[in-house]
Amino acid sequence: LRLRGVRLQEVGESATQTMECDGAFVMIGSTPNTDYLRNFVDLDQTGLVTTTTTNPLPSGCSTCTFVEGVFVAGEAADARYRQAITAAGDGAKAAMD
Repeated sequence: LRLRGVRLQEVGESATQTMECDGAFVMIGSTPNTDYLRNFVDLDQTGLVTTTTTNPLPSGCSTCTFVEGVFVAGEAADARYRQAITAAGDGAKAAMD
């Protein structure tokens, strides 16, 4: 599984554009909007993405999911803070993991 790009569509518009990229950080709001991930990663009963510390990375990887190479950050992982700055910091941790 590898990200090669994203297709963007303005809300209320039909036109789309494609942007090549090999990584993405998605801000999804303060309520976990994670239903679209349900068949891909493990979610808890509140919709937060489940993480694992049993990972081959030496750091322990606090942002790792049960899917190799998929990381979680911010409001999709944090039930308490759910803030953009927390998400940005967690995104940096995920990039380093």
